[in-house]
Amino acid sequence: MGPPGRSAPLHRVSSYPRDREASLSVTIQAVPFFVVAVGLATLALVAALRRGDLVVRLGFVMTGVTALPWAVTMVLVGGTDDLDLAHRLCLAGYAPIPLIGSGLLMVILAVVGRLDAHRPVLVCSVALGLGMLAVASTTDLVVAGVAPTPWGILFPRAGPLFGVHIGLFAAIVGWGVWLSRRSVRWLRAGLNQERFAVALSVLAVLAISDSLLAYDIGGVFPFAWLPASVACGLSLWAIGRQDLLRGNGLDVAVAVELAVVVVAATAIVVVAVTVDASRTLLMVAIGAVAAGLMVALGRTVVRDEAISGATLEVDRFVDRVVASGEGDEVGRGLAELLAKQRLATAVRVWGVLDNRWAPLHIPPGMSADLDLPDDVRAWLVSWRRTISVGDLATARLGEKRDRIDEWARKLDADVIAPLVDGDELVGLVAGVRDEALRDSERVTIDDAVLAASRALTVIGLTREIEARAELAREMELAEAVRQARSAADVRDLAGSRVVVSYQPASRVAGDLWSCVELPGGRLLVLVGDVAGRGLASALVSAAVLGAGQVAAGLLGAGATPEAVLELLHDTVVEVDGGRHRVTAFAAIVDRPGGKLQFAAAGHRGGYLVKRREGEAELMALIGRGTALGERERVVGTGERTLGATDMVVLISDGVVENRSAAGQAWGERRLQRALRELAPRAGDRLGEALLDATRAHAGESVHDDDLLVVVVAPGA
Repeated sequence: MGPPGRSAPLHRVSSYPRDREASLSVTIQAVPFFVVAVGLATLALVAALRRGDLVVRLGFVMTGVTALPWAVTMVLVGGTDDLDLAHRLCLAGYAPIPLIGSGLLMVILAVVGRLDAHRPVLVCSVALGLGMLAVASTTDLVVAGVAPTPWGILFPRAGPLFGVHIGLFAAIVGWGVWLSRRSVRWLRAGLNQERFAVALSVLAVLAISDSLLAYDIGGVFPFAWLPASVACGLSLWAIGRQDLLRGNGLDVAVAVELAVVVVAATAIVVVAVTVDASRTLLMVAIGAVAAGLMVALGRTVVRDEAISGATLEVDRFVDRVVASGEGDEVGRGLAELLAKQRLATAVRVWGVLDNRWAPLHIPPGMSADLDLPDDVRAWLVSWRRTISVGDLATARLGEKRDRIDEWARKLDADVIAPLVDGDELVGLVAGVRDEALRDSERVTIDDAVLAASRALTVIGLTREIEARAELAREMELAEAVRQARSAADVRDLAGSRVVVSYQPASRVAGDLWSCVELPGGRLLVLVGDVAGRGLASALVSAAVLGAGQVAAGLLGAGATPEAVLELLHDTVVEVDGGRHRVTAFAAIVDRPGGKLQFAAAGHRGGYLVKRREGEAELMALIGRGTALGERERVVGTGERTLGATDMVVLISDGVVENRSAAGQAWGERRLQRALRELAPRAGDRLGEALLDATRAHAGESVHDDDLLVVVVAPGA
């Protein structure tokens, strides 16, 4: 007798004879579903035992476990002609189908990094799935009965809620596809996660296309085994070849727990068969308690074995960094500890020292650059714990997710540990790791990072104290230099009277002057200005001033203004790392020889003032040249005839550039007019008179540069 046609009657449980003995056999029709059942069991087992992303693992386990009853049901139904047995099997096998969708949704959301934003949806899908499971397994509202297909295999017939039951599965999976449609997340192995999620979802939807058979629409045999098999294979390939779980190796704790469950389940079944019901319940309770104790003991043993050796190494690391007091030693020690404990390789360490980020340990060939946006920095401070990049997909990152994902991708690391002390990010560790981090390994890294954070804080505070002490010494020296120059200076040297008039700026500046008697009745006069303001300028000024004195002594009778500036250039390059530039003007006043030689290195110079019958003629002393310290060395030189009553007046930029409240500079013309008016009659007070004139122009304005006038007049 051939297989029945589509008009075969619908069989319900209430119409089945209860005295018929159920029978099962193996048929060729059951083989495809047997293959699916093996694949689902393998997927669940691999996901459970393989270390890696916990949420993805849980999603695959849930998918495999909830889909396995359907596959086993189809295997058993394919080997029986008992309608009552087939119906009861279908009630159990089809009941968890919506939960399959929840498992797939969990995988999709974790893979594309949307789980934190859609946890409520996942929770609701599980709740609805459990509700439909209860309805489907206890009533005929979902599976109303069974009937043979044209090829003879028994298949469920739709109840009133069958469409809702299957539609819920499709809706849950479809929601996951919709959420992942624009997700482009990064995986180190290069798997396109969006395509994987979509492919898995499409295969899942194809697997429920057989539901049309329940409505007697199309088809002759259920072919859900084909897309289900492909989905299992794709998932196993992604886990094994594409590192979808972002980790590998056996999860020993889970293996122990699984073994305990198998043993306990076997024991319970044996007891249930051999003793009465009351004793069975007692044995189940005892078995559950014993299993819990064994699991707890297994986890403790595994964790203690992993931690015991690492704790000693962390203690040694703490002693090492505390004794060193050096940031580089902290970075090197931390990298060696993580490598020795097999926690991470290619470890890079950065730290904040002297208020700036600096590389503390960078392996050869790796980049020391660190881009740390403010929002990522704030998130690292709030997170504080060791980060496995594989966990970012399931972390609650909110609006910062895209920025943090992009930053982690650029950092190119598998493990990231922020070094946080208090509310300050004082360092960062990034390393490579092929396996997912276990809890015990995170504890070890966190302990080491905490020690490194505190060590860097102590080192930073120590450096700050030393820097403040050094700053105090510099301030004392700069103040001494400032005080030494703040009063007028009058000297009679080599037939000339040198009168220095000086007013310091509101901030420490770097104007300098010097006069040294040379052999042959000559006089070396040096003025200059260090670029910039503050203590560093004053210190450079003092160094150059001392070098000028030394240069005069070294050159002796052969001294020329140009030779003096050449020697000062070398001093400027060497002092303070060559970061400052100094403009300078050197003049040799030779009254016995009746001449004035001068050389300029970027300085404005001054004037040769010739006094005749109550009038003054000005001759500018200008020489082209570059500032001392510049890479290109250019010195402008010149020579003038020096009369018996002539004066040399050298002036700093601050005098000419002194500004009024309206912002108007005193200027060169006012200087020249003042010189012509004051030079014939001011005598030794010429410099002070010039300063009075420029101060009167500035009024109440605060001058931000030194005011310096050096007058070299004939001796008394």
